[in-house]
Amino acid sequence: MLKILHLAPQNYAGVPYDFYKMQLACGDKSRLITYHKYQLDFPEDICLELPLPNFQLAKIWRKQKMLKRENIQTEYAPYFSPSNFLEKTYFHFNDWLRKPLVKRLIKQYDLDDYDIIHYDAGLDIFRNASLAKNWKKEGKKIVCCYHGSDLRLRGVIKELDEISDLNITSEFDHLSLKSDLEYLFYPYDPSELPSKKKEENENVTIIHSPTNRKYKGTDLILSVIEKIKKEKKINFILLEREHITEMISSPTHLKKIVLRH
Repeated sequence: MLKILHLAPQNYAGVPYDFYKMQLACGDKSRLITYHKYQLDFPEDICLELPLPNFQLAKIWRKQKMLKRENIQTEYAPYFSPSNFLEKTYFHFNDWLRKPLVKRLIKQYDLDDYDIIHYDAGLDIFRNASLAKNWKKEGKKIVCCYHGSDLRLRGVIKELDEISDLNITSEFDHLSLKSDLEYLFYPYDPSELPSKKKEENENVTIIHSPTNRKYKGTDLILSVIEKIKKEKKINFILLEREHITEMISSPTHLKKIVLRH
C-alpha cells in the first residue's frame, strides 16, 4: 500500500481531489490538503482556508504580473523569482506566519507517516520549499504535478524543482514548457457522468466548459467547432461559470443540460 500526501494551493476544477479519490479507490492511503478555498465549491478533504489577498491593489498587482509574463516569449518555463523587494518580503513574512500552523497540521494528521509527497502546481506550503526539503531529507519521494498557470505564468519554484523525484502534467502544452515532464491522463469517475441511451444515428455532443475563456482558448475552440459543423452533424454545449456553479450544487444539472440537447 502506497502512502501519498497531496498538497495543493486549491482544488482546481476538482482535479487534485480526483487524484486523491483514485488512489483511495486503488487501496492506497491518501490525503489531500489544500491551502485556499477554490472559488467553485468542489469537494475538499482538508482545506486550510488560508486567506488570499483579494483587495484591489493585490488584484492589480497579479494582473500586471500576468500581463508581463504573457509578453515574455520563452521556450521553457523560467524559474520563479520575486518581482521586487516588496514581493520577496511578503513571501518571507507569509512563510514565517504559517510555521505554527504547519507544525500543528503535521502532528494532527500524522503527515510524517506518508512516503510520497505530491505537490500540485509544484508549490510547497512555504514558498522557499522548506517543508519539502525536510521531507526529502527523511527519504520521502517528492512529486510535482503541473496543471495550468503554474508554468505558463508563475514559472518553476527552483527550490522544489531541485529535489523533485518526478515531474508530471496532464496538460499537453506543458510538455514543451518543461523538458522532464511525464504525461499522465486526468483521472475521472465514470459513475459521475450522466447516463443516456444512445440512439442510432444520434449526433455526437461536445461540451466545452472554460473557467476562463482567454486561458482555455475558447475563441479558437469555437472557430474549430464552426468548421466541424459544416462537415459533421454535432451538438455543441458551452458551459460557462453560472452553469458550473449549478452543476456542483445540483449533480443532476449537467444531465438536464445534455438531455435538452
